[in-house]
Amino acid sequence: MKKVLFFLAMLAFGGLLGVSIGALTKNGIIDVKSLHPLAVVAYLMLAFYVQIIIHESGHLVFGLLAKFKLYSFRVSYVAIQNENNKLKLKLFKNAGYLGLCIMIPTRQKMPKSSFMLYFAGGLLFNFLSFLICTALILGGVLNGPFIAATAFFGLFFFITNAWPFTNKGNLKTDGLHCFNALKNNAAHQDNLHLFYVNALLMSGVRPAELPKTHLELHNQTSDPATKVHFLVYDYFHYLDIKDFPKALSSIQEAEKYLDSFPKAQLKEIQAEVLFAYCFLQTNPEKAQELYSKISSRLETDHSVSGYRVKAAYELFITTNAKKGQEFIAKGNQVLQEYIMKGLIPLEETLLTALTHKLNLETASVSEVIQTETEI
Repeated sequence: MKKVLFFLAMLAFGGLLGVSIGALTKNGIIDVKSLHPLAVVAYLMLAFYVQIIIHESGHLVFGLLAKFKLYSFRVSYVAIQNENNKLKLKLFKNAGYLGLCIMIPTRQKMPKSSFMLYFAGGLLFNFLSFLICTALILGGVLNGPFIAATAFFGLFFFITNAWPFTNKGNLKTDGLHCFNALKNNAAHQDNLHLFYVNALLMSGVRPAELPKTHLELHNQTSDPATKVHFLVYDYFHYLDIKDFPKALSSIQEAEKYLDSFPKAQLKEIQAEVLFAYCFLQTNPEKAQELYSKISSRLETDHSVSGYRVKAAYELFITTNAKKGQEFIAKGNQVLQEYIMKGLIPLEETLLTALTHKLNLETASVSEVIQTETEI
């Protein structure tokens, strides 16, 4: 119902805006008559992407003020990604978003005002740019199509992101996050749990030391995407305490909900499912199916977790010991630069277990796990 109302509201907004632009053009307030139609289209496209950058910059600015750390800043296919604590330019296939700013909290206790400003930052920047551009147009300072289009898309992105719903890419809008925070409902409490655990891991707390109050929470939420997040935390916790059956059970349970997980972050979770079907329970058919879906992303992943997953695939599925050894070596080289400090000891342990697989040569998964359990 919300999406139908949103669609109708967008139709009404488009009609009203069309009439307004027509009137402003007719009265000479906006000048487009002297331009070639292709130039007008070019200005529209430029303004569209400028507003995406403005929106994501709003999240970035308020996120930094709230002591968040940047993980990924994306506009269409282009991304600035934190890899091994260095910002690198990467190209990613668009997955259900126009722009994205992923930041990780570093404070374990975050005021609601910081939470609200982080999610509302994009909205505020879009609306502010709309007001500035509108003032320039009405004041006669600038009246070209680019300024007009920038004003239009500023208001458009403000409305579409302020509307509280989940989009086709399974991403919650900023408005929905803010609405949940104002109501202080269960969805907001889930977000606080996620932010708290991320902050712990960022500060150096390892998964084995996570508070019991923040484990096994997936049955307390009805949101599939949140279930996946909670289950992945459980998966890392059980890996770290070497309870491999429970680790496998957690990641397999998370796998059931991946169709409802945000596509922008899906491949990171699929990589852990792939690792489980290599290291915890060797399943060549499922591993190969998953690898075919995420191989392009894995090839560009130069973090320790990426090398760990690739090493496990080579050792347990393709049985290419040489490539597996290369990935283990590369993983150890970047180990200490991993953005999630609390996961470094676990990554080191898993790389060591994969090294045992190399040393044992024909060892089965159970033998490697047994060896690791004894370390």
